[in-house]
Amino acid sequence: MNRTCMLFLLPFLAPSGLADAALFYNLGDLAGGDFHSEANAISADGSTVVGFSKVSFTEGLTSYNNVDQAFRWSLGTGMIAMGDLSGGTFTSRANGVSGDGSVIVGNGNSASGQEAFRWTAGSGMTGIGDLTGGAFFSQANDVSADGNRIVGASESGNGLEAFEYTGGSGMLGIGDLPGDTFRSTATAISDNGAVIVGRSDSALSTTPSVDISFDEAFRFPVVSGSLTGLGVLDTNDYFCGFDCTGSAATAVSADGSIVVGWSTDDVLPFLPFRWSAADGMTPLTTLYPQAVPLDITADGSVVVGTYNNSEAYMIGPFGGGDVPSAFIWTEADDAIDFQEYLLNEFGLDLPGWDLQAATGVSADGTVITGYGINPDGNREAWVVDLTAVPEPGALSLIALGGLSTLLPRGRRFFSA
Repeated sequence: MNRTCMLFLLPFLAPSGLADAALFYNLGDLAGGDFHSEANAISADGSTVVGFSKVSFTEGLTSYNNVDQAFRWSLGTGMIAMGDLSGGTFTSRANGVSGDGSVIVGNGNSASGQEAFRWTAGSGMTGIGDLTGGAFFSQANDVSADGNRIVGASESGNGLEAFEYTGGSGMLGIGDLPGDTFRSTATAISDNGAVIVGRSDSALSTTPSVDISFDEAFRFPVVSGSLTGLGVLDTNDYFCGFDCTGSAATAVSADGSIVVGWSTDDVLPFLPFRWSAADGMTPLTTLYPQAVPLDITADGSVVVGTYNNSEAYMIGPFGGGDVPSAFIWTEADDAIDFQEYLLNEFGLDLPGWDLQAATGVSADGTVITGYGINPDGNREAWVVDLTAVPEPGALSLIALGGLSTLLPRGRRFFSA
């Protein structure tokens, strides 16, 4: 259920020596349904967050209960419902956003089935079709900064296949790595649109059971048109009890030169990696061995994601038995729990919150989004601005007894 609330400014005094400020916004959710929202991505300029929220409603003779609906959020507008493609059972998710927030991509249900979409303010939500030859299915996962090139996965005559889409060429499959069952997914594209990354079945990867499948991370320079496998950190047979080998690329820097993701290694099956042409695949950090990077800054100096904050091992990325917590990694300081980072570096305490995943970061690393469990026990999207300072007038209002201005649904912010 959606809740409208007042704006709360809680000015925490930063510890001595902390001159920086940070603002934390909880984004609320869409009206109807159980309270639930998740942020999936943020624009490079930090202005726009996209994701999905649970909604319930009746349309004609059909009732929908707690289905997904894509949203877009900005500080000026709050959370706005994006609807769905027409003709199918209602559901939609926004997965990627252009550099300035003007183009959003994701998936919805059309009359044909699950279909990738492209959204703009002028055209609304438009399906972009699928690859030919297979069952109808497509999903858009990311878009270039200029909004012109979309990547994702679709069913082709070969199987599940990574695609790139442009308005001029339509949807084109980019193949897979050789050596095993045909399967590939494009998860991210560089801001300049030149490099696509993802995961593919290959001769290196293994599928030891129906429950666990391992692919190999790939990098695809659009100009050369050839997938290149990035390998793995190591083969794992200690944890799995069998030979499980694989990796997946999850994000890429603005120029495509740095790739992050997860890989098996000789002890744990899911270790975060950082790849460059000069260094190859190297561990991103060993402080959080079971971690999944989810986004990276333009220059590759900051990485955010989620890690297993539990003594129990994950059976897979986001698998059972894990306790997810958000992390941030910087070239200067390695990885740290994101909530600890906010407290240590900015004096920002978030009582009652459990930040589970940091899913997106702006190009310059100053605005970060994700989701977590709020003080009411519900999953909720959030944004942290690491540079913002509350207006003096707003703080003066607090001193006079609070604010009476209503904000868009569910939104509060905490300041340090």
